[in-house]
Amino acid sequence: MMFTAVIFLAASTSLSAQDWRGQGRVVGTVTAADGTPIAGCQVKATHQSYQAGPTVETDENGKWTISGVRGGTWLIDFFHPDYQPYGISVEISNVRRGKPIDVVLEPAMGVIGGVDEALAEDLVAAEELFNSGDYQAALDAFNALLEKTPEATAIQVRIGECYLQLGNIDEASRIGEQLLSTNPNNAAALTLMGNIAYKTNDWEAADRYYSRIVELAPNDAGVWANLGEITMNLRRYDRAQEAYEKAIVLNPQFFDLYVQLSAVQMVAEEYEKALATLAKLKELAPADHQIFQVWNVDELIAICQAGLENK
Repeated sequence: MMFTAVIFLAASTSLSAQDWRGQGRVVGTVTAADGTPIAGCQVKATHQSYQAGPTVETDENGKWTISGVRGGTWLIDFFHPDYQPYGISVEISNVRRGKPIDVVLEPAMGVIGGVDEALAEDLVAAEELFNSGDYQAALDAFNALLEKTPEATAIQVRIGECYLQLGNIDEASRIGEQLLSTNPNNAAALTLMGNIAYKTNDWEAADRYYSRIVELAPNDAGVWANLGEITMNLRRYDRAQEAYEKAIVLNPQFFDLYVQLSAVQMVAEEYEKALATLAKLKELAPADHQIFQVWNVDELIAICQAGLENK
């Protein structure tokens, strides 16, 4: 008798009622490609579960510190008006200090560098509106900026993202397609189009876009994780496993991915691999990590063991 693994939907928890504050800490630097420190870079941290967190700025040496945060998966966005925005996913522990996060930002694509101070301030204000979730106000602000810098591809991408968040898929798609017609290697525009496809459940298109993105950004764990989820939805389990495995190699502390990888392995009835993945999770993750609140890992191990017995 074959054993069918349970597909994981979501864990029922009360995490949304809790706070993102805790004892965790993460530090890092932000520099330009030539090693010059970037001062005044906005570093915004968002806890994946609570969708909230602190924002700090880099000092004159490009250094930043975020402290007093709960352990778990955090999305950290870096924004400076003279450079292209950048985002990463990191795991923060309540009990262990992680390695410093050193980020190198690329100059804005001939768009924002060299603008006057007033425009730079307007750009920061527009970005803050976007990060706060006020997408209509952010859209208005970015459109006003675009009138002053019509060649600003980074601003155009942000406008497309605003339309996507507001549910205007047609306008978001128009902007993404227009940018790609000019530069097929625009990673930000590819990401916009990939996210549009993801939101509309067009998994084939999402696969095409994200497969291209990982070619341009092969060391971004978050991009590989997204490709893993997309290919999982397409039931391309070999590719999903490969994507999650690469994401884990790039960021071994991205503990949510161990559960996702084990899910793919279980659906593919590769229970021994799933057991090894879950065992690695238990070995690496602190006992008080929220991953064990969200998922009953011991129960998942039991499902794998039952699958082995029933193959």
